[in-house]
Amino acid sequence: MAMAFSTYPWRNATWRERVDVVRLPPSSIRRFMAVLRAARTHGILILNGFSRADLLAAVLVARLHRPPHVVILDPTWGRGENWADRAVCRSVLALFDGDHVHYGVLTEFEVGTFPRTWGVDPARVHKVLWSCTLSDDELSAARSTGGGVFAGGNSLRDWDLMLRAAALIATPVTIAAPNLTAEQLRSISGNVTAGPVSAAHYDALLRGADIVVVPMQSRDDRASGQGTMLAAMALGKPLVVNDAPGVRDYVRDGETGIVVPRDDPTTLAAALRALLSDEALRTRLGAAAEHEVHQHFLLPHYVERVLKLMDALPVHRTATLPNLDRVRARALARPKD
Repeated sequence: MAMAFSTYPWRNATWRERVDVVRLPPSSIRRFMAVLRAARTHGILILNGFSRADLLAAVLVARLHRPPHVVILDPTWGRGENWADRAVCRSVLALFDGDHVHYGVLTEFEVGTFPRTWGVDPARVHKVLWSCTLSDDELSAARSTGGGVFAGGNSLRDWDLMLRAAALIATPVTIAAPNLTAEQLRSISGNVTAGPVSAAHYDALLRGADIVVVPMQSRDDRASGQGTMLAAMALGKPLVVNDAPGVRDYVRDGETGIVVPRDDPTTLAAALRALLSDEALRTRLGAAAEHEVHQHFLLPHYVERVLKLMDALPVHRTATLPNLDRVRARALARPKD
């Protein structure tokens, strides 16, 4: 079994038994050096796709004569808005990509789109479904109802869809979003409150909502919204989401939430009215959603999925980094989590 090293310091017994970890800030130079040293002694490096230190270290690891496997988790990178941006993004990825690099994407949709978007071998792209990121204390904290319809988040949200649907219902709708345009703000109907909120207020709105909506853009390169969906489900909130890419990896229509067509505000509004008028349906969907998270989408489940991917990789001989031997050991310490 190959020794593994990770920059994810998850507090999970199975993880700690199998993986050496480093607990340092995502952009720390010490973290960067720890990853490089680990490449000498570990057959697998498990890195954070949003850490600059991790990706920079991956660039140097790729230049080793015999690099270890590198697993990059959550590589939900934007490809840029024009051909120049896309060319730059691909050029950066090419600096660390190679036969030794594997990518853990969050949806079945991205298993197909990631190789096309980034020009990598499909055999090195793997589905590793995300988990709810709420802590045990957050999961057990008090919840309530009476807050009406709540929609929040930032990444790839379709606020035009949400605003058009909200105008078709009478119930109060709260939209917690920092990126609404001036035109969208002008279109807000009388039952809607919208704008940026603090993290604490966001949490309170989510916990007090009667229904949570996650209106997603339908992109052809990547999916998003998994964290918001799973948080709402974990809190027992009935969820409504449009049928954007990747949604059905997490939500079963009519069982753990309601999935409506992608660009249909009328159907979204009808789903909201149906839920608002049927307390039993809200209770059933919310309970089923919470059960689904506890059965499949907590951190231990994600850890098991990562370990399964790790175990599927063929064992590599460890690499050597002779040029790093003179780096002081204390700068490269790998504390156990």
